[in-house]
This record gives sequence, C-alpha cells and structure tokens, in this order.
Amino acid sequence: MDFKDWCENESVRLTGSRDTSFLEFCLRQSRLEAKILLIQNLGTFDPNYEFIHKFLDYMEMLPTDVLDLAFQGQNDPKAPAVGSRDMNSALTRTWVPMGLPKEGKRRERRKEG
Repeated sequence: MDFKDWCENESVRLTGSRDTSFLEFCLRQSRLEAKILLIQNLGTFDPNYEFIHKFLDYMEMLPTDVLDLAFQGQNDPKAPAVGSRDMNSALTRTWVPMGLPKEGKRRERRKEG
C-alpha cells in the first residue's frame, strides 16, 4: 500500500469519503500549520489524533517529490469523478483555513461618501 492509498483508506475510515484534497493541501503547509488544520477539521473524527500524528510523521519523513508524485493528477479536472457522496462529505466542506472567508461569503466594504 502506498501513501496515497493509505490516505484514501484513512479518509474513508474517518469521514466516509475518498476525497484526499484536504490532506494534499495540508502537505503543502508547515508541520505546525498542518497539525492545526488537521486537528480543527479531523479532530472530531480522530479524537486520539492517531491518524493526525501518523500523517504528520509521514509528511516529515517522505521527500517532497515523493509526496507530490503520490497525489499527481488527484485534482485534475479531466480525471474521472469519484462520486457525489465524496463531494458532499463534511471534510470537503470545512477545510477552509481559519481566518479566510469561504468563497462567495466576502464582506463588502461600504463606500463612504
């Protein structure tokens, strides 16, 4: 089993979804930022943080090019869709980093005049 398969299996176990786009996003963050994001978004699914700690260890241990290859083509718009259930999972709806507005929810500034 490779890293991508492990991530997919753990994602299914925790959230019921094979969507790993959130995990791929976390791989591009610092270890501290990834830890915070993982705890905020997966902490209720993984209360002992077993997956989170293993994921962070893999993130540190595996070279960047190996991690990039593992998810190559994962979010390619030409790739076949996995299924509507994956698109509607709690994980895919809540991974927006703290402090950033969700798309379409930006505040408009009032024009003073």
